Amino acid sequence: MVRKMSAVAARAFSASRPRSLRMSRTTAFLPRLSSSKIGLAAWSEPMVSKKPRIVLLHGTPVAIEPIQRAFATRWPEAEPVDLLDASLSIDRAKDHDLTPRMFERFVELGGYAHRIGAEAILVTCSAFGPAIERMAKELPVPVLKPNEAMFREAIGRGRRIGMLDRKSTRLN
Repeated sequence: MVRKMSAVAARAFSASRPRSLRMSRTTAFLPRLSSSKIGLAAWSEPMVSKKPRIVLLHGTPVAIEPIQRAFATRWPEAEPVDLLDASLSIDRAKDHDLTPRMFERFVELGGYAHRIGAEAILVTCSAFGPAIERMAKELPVPVLKPNEAMFREAIGRGRRIGMLDRKSTRLN
């Protein structure tokens, strides 16, 4: 079963939003989540808010303030909700590769975000690419990587793109 994104969330991610927060129309439709995929005995439909609730999944506390400030100035109509698991960055630094447990943790955190009413999830740490992709496949709401909009805009501007990164894990 496919679930269409709510009209509020669709408008929020439309072309009228800042480029850094846009998403393609094709990502507005994702498979519906079954309770067995996230290990829940039962789940209900998320709470509905007048403002689009965007859950910001942080792997480090330093990301919270700048992103909250960006939402306040560039998208005040949204209701950004912070979800911090500082152990994500700590555990990622210990393991060179993403572990199966790390993938599970992202799906579990995404399930929690969905249950508290997220109309979309923005992961603010780029060191978890494949785990973010897995979460996106499991959830019925859009899930965005922190650098996704930047890459789309860069690709749309030209063919020669240079990128510097101080942590190779972010390129996964």
